[in-house]
Formats: sequence, C-alpha cells, structure tokens
Amino acid sequence: MKFLNNLISFCIPLITMLFALTIFTIVSSAVETYQEKIRNDYSIVIVTKTPLAEGELSKIGGIEVEQIVPIDRNKIISSFKNRLTQNSLRFLDQRLPYFYQVYLKQFPTMSELDGIMEELKSKQSIYQIETFTKNHSQIYSLLVLSSKIVFILYVIIVLFAIFIISKQVKIWFYEHKERIAIMKLHGASLLYSAKPIIILTFFSSILSTFIVVIFIILFSQNSSLIFSEELKEITTINFNIWYESVKLLLVSLAISFVSIFGVLTKLKIKPN
Repeated sequence: MKFLNNLISFCIPLITMLFALTIFTIVSSAVETYQEKIRNDYSIVIVTKTPLAEGELSKIGGIEVEQIVPIDRNKIISSFKNRLTQNSLRFLDQRLPYFYQVYLKQFPTMSELDGIMEELKSKQSIYQIETFTKNHSQIYSLLVLSSKIVFILYVIIVLFAIFIISKQVKIWFYEHKERIAIMKLHGASLLYSAKPIIILTFFSSILSTFIVVIFIILFSQNSSLIFSEELKEITTINFNIWYESVKLLLVSLAISFVSIFGVLTKLKIKPN
C-alpha cells in the first residue's frame, strides 16, 4: 500500500509534466504545419518596367527564392476588352508593366521582410512592391506568440515537476534514514542505499508515460472533439505515436533521475 502511495506521489508531477510536453508538441506541430501552409500561399507581388532576367532574383533579404511566377498580362488586358477600343488596348499592351509573384523558401520574419523591401526598392527595374505587410505581421505575431506562451508554460511545469519530485525523494530519504545509516555502516554507498527509490522512480516513469500515451492515442482518434473542422482546414497535426512514446519515456526518466541524483549530490555534500 505504501509503495502504491509513493508510486502515485511520483506519477502525478510526471504525468503533469508529460501532458505539458504533449500539448507543447501538439501546438508546435500545428504551428509548424500552418507556417508551412502560409509559406506556400504567401507571395510578394512586384511590378517591373522590363521582364525579369532568369536568375535575377535568386535570393532576396537573405532568403532564397523558391519560384517566380509571372502574372499573365493577356488576362489583365482581356479584362478591359469591353471598356476600351482596339487602339487603346494596343496602347495598354505597350505600356502595361510586368507583374510577378515571388514565392520564398521560408516564411520571413518582420525584420527579414524589411530587408526584402529595401533590397527590392534598390533595383531600378522594380517600381512597385506589395508585401501585404499588415496581414503578414498579424499572422507571424500570432504564430510567435502561440509558440512562446506554450514553451514558457512547459518550462514552468518542468521546473515544478523537478521541484516536487525532489521533495518526494527527500521525504523518502528522511523516512529511511535509519536503514540508510545502517547500510552505510556496513560499507554500502549512498547510491546503493538509494536503489529502492531509483526503482520506484523508474516504474513511476513507465506508468506515467503509459498513461499519457493512452491519452495521445485517444486524442489522435477523437481529435474532432478538441479541434473544429474549420481549424483542421488550415492546419494539421503530424503525430508519430511510437516516436512520441519513446520521447516521453526518455524525458520522464531524465527528469526523474536528475531529481534523484540532484538530491543525492546534496546529501553527499551535506550528509547531516
């Protein structure tokens, strides 16, 4: 019964920490997928006096250009057919500038976007640029804010979990100080004396990971209960169950043993 109580005491902070890590992974995956989606959709529109030479814009603002798509001038001219005469259309064809959509290999930050604007403005053939700065700023700020908030919460919960587990380890050492003292008199090391608590935390880590993995499986099968269909249309969550299970187990074991050996180190320095 006492072993079960100790097991639960260790499992609670571990489960909380692993849940936080899972949520952080889910949000990060959603943000990365959405960022990739808007990167594919986002383009900078430029207007030039003359056609762009091949390879003229291979890299701008330190970001490589994925592709440059010319906007069909014939479609633009055709839209004026019912409003202009043939002579006016021919004149428009002669005077109409060249329009291009520039797609980048990565979604630019605000500072990178400023650098892109400056570089494009320095080119004499380009006389108009549209970066859709307002929409870009709102989307990028939202992505960065979401990632930072979840990461900060995760760090706080990890520190909290280490603190709680360390306290549980100290309590265990206090409860077994007489047995540990006897073992040390017979030549046993402090690490050997702590073998029961190490085994306890090992099983706690496995049990905590198992509980959280069950949650992940249930979540992956019933994600519609949390994410609406509208949200699924703009982002997806890529989740490898086996990879996440191993990662959670390793993190759980790492946190547990860091807490234990932190307490052991302190006890060695201050044995009293």
